[in-house]
Formats: sequence, C-alpha cells, structure tokens
Amino acid sequence: MSRVFIDICHPADVHFFRHIINHLREKGHDVLVIARPKDVTIQLLEEFGIPFEMLGTHYSSIMMKAFHLLKRNWLIRRRMREFKPDLVMGFASPYAAQMAWISRIPCITFNDTERAFLGNTATHPFTKYLVCPEYSRFGPKKKGLRFKGIFEQLYLSDRYFSPDPTIRERLGVGKDEHYSVVRTVAWDAAHDTYPHYLNLEETQNILGKFSTFGKVFISSEMKLPDEFHDYLLPTHPSEFHHVLAGASLCVSEGAKTAAEASILGVPTILMNSANLGYLHALRDAHLLDIEPHYEEALRIGLEYLGDNGKACEDWKTNRDIFWNTTSNVPETILGYIDSLL
Repeated sequence: MSRVFIDICHPADVHFFRHIINHLREKGHDVLVIARPKDVTIQLLEEFGIPFEMLGTHYSSIMMKAFHLLKRNWLIRRRMREFKPDLVMGFASPYAAQMAWISRIPCITFNDTERAFLGNTATHPFTKYLVCPEYSRFGPKKKGLRFKGIFEQLYLSDRYFSPDPTIRERLGVGKDEHYSVVRTVAWDAAHDTYPHYLNLEETQNILGKFSTFGKVFISSEMKLPDEFHDYLLPTHPSEFHHVLAGASLCVSEGAKTAAEASILGVPTILMNSANLGYLHALRDAHLLDIEPHYEEALRIGLEYLGDNGKACEDWKTNRDIFWNTTSNVPETILGYIDSLL
C-alpha cells in the first residue's frame, strides 16, 4: 500500500479532499493531511473527523504570503522526509508542489483558476500531474487529466451529497417559504486583484431588499458588524451546502460558492469578474449569471425572487442537463488517482 501526503490550504479543499481521503483509506493507503487555519478550514476538518496536522498559518498581505511560503515550505519538507510519501496532492498548493519536486516525489495539482498567475507560476512548474476541467485555459499542456465537468461535482454528486430536509427547521424557515443566501469574501487571496464590489452599505441594502421576499442569510469570510447579526447563518459551516441546496437565490462574491449553488440548481448571481473557464461553462449552461456591478446584480436578484419560482424551475432543468452531459466526476478523479498508486 502507498503513503499519500495531502496539503489543505482552504475550506473548499476540505470538501474536495475528504471523499478522496476516505477512498484512499478504504483501499488501505496511509494518508497524512496537513492544514493551515484559513477561514473555517480547521472547523470543517474537525467536524468531518479528518485527522490532520497544523503546519503554518494564513496571512493576507502579499509580502507576508511570500515569507510564509518559505517558512511553510521548510515545515512541509521536514514532515515529508519523516512521512516518506509515494504521492503528494494539493489544490493549487505551491507548498505541496515545490516540496514534492525538491523531494523527488510525484505531485498531483488540482486547479481551475487560470487567472491566479502568481500562484500558478509558483506551482505548475513543480507539479508532475495537473488535473483540471477541460474548460480551463491552462497551457502549455502538462501531463495529467482534463475532464468534462467541474471539481464541485465530486463532492456534490448523488454519490456523496443528499440535501438535508431538516435544514429548514434549523434555519427557522417554513416548508414553502423562500430564502436567499448572500456570500461575501475577504478579498485577500493572491489572485484577488479585482475591485471589492460589495461595501457594507451595499450589502445591507441587498439584505434588506431581498428580505421582502423571505429570509436572507449571509455567509462571510470577514467578521461583520453587529447590524448584520440577524442575518448570520445559525448552522455549522459543514452544513453550508445543505443551506445552499434549499435556497431560492444565491448572490456570491466567491466563485466557489457560486459554482456550488449553480450545480445544486439554485438561481445564482456571481458578483465577480474573474475570467475563468469553468465559470463561463456554467454561464453557457444557463446556470450562472456573472454580474460584478451592484445595481444590476440587485435588479436581477429581485427579478428572480419576484417571478413565483420560475427561475428555480429553469435552473433545476438546466442543472439536470449539465449533470447528464458531463463526466461522472467522482469516478473519473478517483479512478485517475488510483491509476497512479
């Protein structure tokens, strides 16, 4: 059996890797997971019962990120020498790729963010295998896997995810009531170079306007002022996808949340101008509105909420078409990993 080293840098990595980790352990492989405390990453790992080791921390500034790259690389290199992995994995992790390269260990990098120039420059030259959606515009071509679909289909497929029907009770929402989800981000990732589209006043206005159609919940990477308290989600971060699945609308600054809501069949507006292939694929499948401007995003959201559920019906139809015309993503990715061990 093999030894696999997995670096988790972001909350989304937990959702993506947790089923891969379980799959590997079921096959008898020894898996070491390392993580850093970005947003709710540690809460998710603990809630899902994934053993991990904390290596490093999270910084917002580019200068501190560069310093942390050196420090965390040293910590990872030392841990790799102790663990002696046969394979290393990371989601766009320069730490995993660079230290695997130095240690002469093959590394799989999963990535769907073409515009992250600094991160990709620090990662792709050092990774042996690149796994990405075929919609992604990465080049030159690197050995690895290009699949038809998006990464979010791995953990939100019927194989692993079924919406919890009791989530409405915990949210205090009636069976036939509509509710909306607004997601704001911290804008401190190295690739977050576009303007911050929602200020606090605009966010509060969106919440107030949407509230005329039902409850509104906000999820944020940032600590919000007290006046947003009544809108905060009362559920654990591990239940977020169950919350999304029951929503009538999702407005998100974050691409990952927008992609998740889209393929769950929720009318979704992405307030972000990120020029990413997989987001364009969702837009072309009529599963995503990309609208970075506040006034227009608000107008579209109110239109969807006021159409008596037609948008929800259209999204669910388009969702089914998308799932039926893309790959079986869990089977494709897990099968590829198995082929390398």
